[in-house]
Amino acid sequence: MIRRIFALSALISCMSLHAADLPLQLRVLSFNIRYINSGDTGTRTWLARRDLASQVIREDKADLIGLQEA
Repeated sequence: MIRRIFALSALISCMSLHAADLPLQLRVLSFNIRYINSGDTGTRTWLARRDLASQVIREDKADLIGLQEA
């Protein structure tokens, strides 16, 4: 079994990997939603911020979006 694993590892390491002809562009957005916090008042409340947060996420046109506190 160990010989098979070693042989497979050797075979894989000898294979050449070709990069894509075009460079890959990946847009990533990390956004802290900070959903509902009982201490928030006025413009800091979620109801006051949610439309702006949604607009930022939509307009960024990211391929990958990470949300914290959502």
